[in-house]
Amino acid sequence: MYLFRGMLIGLGVLLLLAGLAACGRQELLSNVQASAGTISPNGDGIGDAMAISYRIGVPAKVSVVIEDSAGKRYPLRENTPRVPSNEPYTLIFDGTVPGAGEGVRQQVLPDGAYSWLLEATATTDGTTASQRGQFQVENAASTPPTIEGLSVTPRFSPNEDAVEDVAYFSYQLPVSATTSINLTDAQGQLIPFISDLPEEAAVQSHIWDGKRTDGSLVGDGTYTYTITARDDVGNIVERQGQIVVEDPGRSQASITFTHIAPVEVALGSVITVTARVKNTGDVAIRTQGPAANYQYTTNNSFSSVENGQYAEKGGG
Repeated sequence: MYLFRGMLIGLGVLLLLAGLAACGRQELLSNVQASAGTISPNGDGIGDAMAISYRIGVPAKVSVVIEDSAGKRYPLRENTPRVPSNEPYTLIFDGTVPGAGEGVRQQVLPDGAYSWLLEATATTDGTTASQRGQFQVENAASTPPTIEGLSVTPRFSPNEDAVEDVAYFSYQLPVSATTSINLTDAQGQLIPFISDLPEEAAVQSHIWDGKRTDGSLVGDGTYTYTITARDDVGNIVERQGQIVVEDPGRSQASITFTHIAPVEVALGSVITVTARVKNTGDVAIRTQGPAANYQYTTNNSFSSVENGQYAEKGGG
């Protein structure tokens, strides 16, 4: 009798411990909810986006994809680490996905039926859990902006000699957009040029002097430029190409000697001016003008010498 009672008590304790263990286990993925079944990503501020919220019970990696009716998948998150939290995780989906076409970095989904799929994989034992939902896209502004008529100086030499010192970037925007122009050197270092500049639907032009944002000059080499245009709803397009920088440098000179003679000047006599100039910069200095010993008159100005052939000439 006592033995049987002891067995019952032992069995009860085991069941209690198993129940407590079960209560202590957390669900890998739970409370998955979408805030809307229809979105209209067109920038009018009404139903432009939806929120997908979820809870994670154990450390996991989370992936979220959008799938269209033809089965094409657009990843939004790929194996993103997540840890258990008292607050739910929330992903705001504004209708934009990675671009599918050439030169399209990001695009708004066109009208149609779609589904979202959220998958979680536990990092401890590899178990998985997932949940899927359906939604509609309506009245989407899915036509991306374009960058047309692009013209970029193929090579230039930013050395202050007034010959091809700057590079020109010209293009036309059919619609207003926010643009950026960045350059990347052979080592992959990013050199910002134009950052998030709102521009109207018109021909645009920018001049790059070969300098970084801190004012230092870039070095010799071939650079890749990337021009991006983003509209108000999140469509992003880009154009890329290469530009060559040759012989960059800063011109600098100092006058090391001057002499003017004679000291006393009679009317109609000649004054001789002698000067020595030292190049203290890191590039050659281009000079122009009449040769040494050229005789000016007091009626001359530099722009009138030799029938004005040196007028408004830079770099000399």
